[in-house]
Amino acid sequence: MKIKEKGEGYFQLLTKFYPLQFQLHYVKIGSWFAIVPMVLNFIGIGATVGVIVTLALYSETPIVRAAGRELTYLLLSGCLLCYFSSLLLLVPPNPAACAIQRVGIGLGFAIMYASLLTKTNRLARIFDAAKRTTKRPAFISPRSQLAIAGGLIGLQFALSAIWLGFDPPSTRIDPLEANYLVLRCAIKDQSMVTSLAYIMLLIVVCTIYAIKTRSIPENFNESRFIGFAMYTTCIIWLAFVPIYFATMKNFEVSRQLLDFV
Repeated sequence: MKIKEKGEGYFQLLTKFYPLQFQLHYVKIGSWFAIVPMVLNFIGIGATVGVIVTLALYSETPIVRAAGRELTYLLLSGCLLCYFSSLLLLVPPNPAACAIQRVGIGLGFAIMYASLLTKTNRLARIFDAAKRTTKRPAFISPRSQLAIAGGLIGLQFALSAIWLGFDPPSTRIDPLEANYLVLRCAIKDQSMVTSLAYIMLLIVVCTIYAIKTRSIPENFNESRFIGFAMYTTCIIWLAFVPIYFATMKNFEVSRQLLDFV
């Protein structure tokens, strides 16, 4: 049995006896399954750019400097990468888009959570050291912090590159139901979730550090907001995995779930 393209989204299924014509389905840009995520993504991009501009305008103020400008900019760049990668989930599947999706989504999450992990780890080491000695802990300078975060991000990039090497990006056509063909990236849905295992590890470790630093002085209460963010993230991810697997047969809903996460 072969599938032959007939143009304008229609394909012909060549069976042993006679050809059958089907319409090929994927998330259309004009559908609500695409419009809602696109609007939310653009709102998120606008809000993130607004925060970056605000930080740049007030970069020399004490509160911005105390927050760690370098890691904050890195964190926000990860947010932007996640938003742009989510938009690619709405593009008609092709090998280039599939490759960028694989790398971009994981890398965006890695940039965000590596930045948060480095921030909370720095705070934990500073206050743990203050209980024992007056010496300043090692590797708390902005350059050291960027190096640590870069190492954590680099590991995710290496894992994505290995994945692309062993499983080159491509597309496939799935006959989900009678007269219903779906065009999607040739990747197992289980593999997509498994590929985010390293991100889940970063989230867990970051949450542990957020708990450890929750009682530090008021001047460093940024850790409390990080803690609230991590608790919320854990709840969202715990809900996402079972719901995603439960909706795998409905490709439009599963794509929306990935966009929202």
